[in-house]
Formats: sequence, C-alpha cells, structure tokens
Amino acid sequence: MIRLVLAVLLTAALLGASLPAVEEGRGSRTDTLVGAELTRFERVATALRQSNDPVSLGDGGARRLVTLRVPGASWTSARATVALGGAAGQTDRLGWSRGGTTRSRRLPVDLRVVADGSLRPDGTPLELGPGRHRLALGLVRVDGRAVVTVRRFKRWNGMTPTHVHRPRLHVRAPVRG
Repeated sequence: MIRLVLAVLLTAALLGASLPAVEEGRGSRTDTLVGAELTRFERVATALRQSNDPVSLGDGGARRLVTLRVPGASWTSARATVALGGAAGQTDRLGWSRGGTTRSRRLPVDLRVVADGSLRPDGTPLELGPGRHRLALGLVRVDGRAVVTVRRFKRWNGMTPTHVHRPRLHVRAPVRG
C-alpha cells in the first residue's frame, strides 16, 4: 500500500515539474508554425508586387492564391490568431498572438483588406482564427501607388485554385418570338 502511495506521489511530482516545459514547447512549436506560414505569405505577396504591374481597382490584374494554416489548441501546439496588415500610415505588419503573447514583423508591401467586395480603409487588419484559410491576393493601384489586396477566397466568385481570373459578364439579348 505504501508503495502505491509513493508511486502516485512521485508521478504527480514529475508531472507537475514537466508541465511548464510542455507548455513552453507548445508555444515554441506554435511560433515556428505560424512564422513559417507568414514567411510563405510574405514571399507570395512580395513576388506578386515585384513581378507584376498594378491595375485600377475593379479591373482584373495579377492574382495569387495562398492557404494559411493557423494552429489551434492541441497536445502539440497552442491556440493562435493571425492579423494581416493593419498599420495605417505605417509599414504594414504581419502579427500573431498566442496565450497573451503578441508578436509581429514588418511586411515589405502595402497591404489592404477587401471584404464584402469593397476595399477597407488602410489600417484595417484581416484577422484569422485557428484553421485553414484560403486567401486571394491581388495587385491594384490606389492613390497612385501599388497595393497588394487580400481577401478570403470563395470558389463561387469566379476563381478556381488553378486559374484565377475576373469573371466576365455576358449579356444576352431577349428572345422575341
């Protein structure tokens, strides 16, 4: 009986001593995962800006699709949220937070959010919770400067993962009979 009590006490002590290290490991893994996803996003946005010409808002133009995976709470990672853009009048930033810790880094392109079909004011971030997020990036000219736009991808709005294009409007003449 005494052995059983000692085994339970030893197990509880070891578990209590190791939990802070497990939490730190989850946080580090989350930072690594989110950092890798945001690096990929940054590369796509920068390549879009450097290798294409901006068009007027509402015209077609160059577009790219990117999928971001934001980790949720699990045994191996902590819950995180991501904010894209959102620094009005400054250099835009890519930010993420987990468990009260917020981190951010500079984005080398001007980024603006498109929601509900309209361009949001500069300084409005696109916030993403845990999960898989498909985003469409575009390149437009706003007030004489090149701006990368980001919006949530929806298949029904004329884009497919392999071919991104502006939907064409077809007008049919009424049939008279």
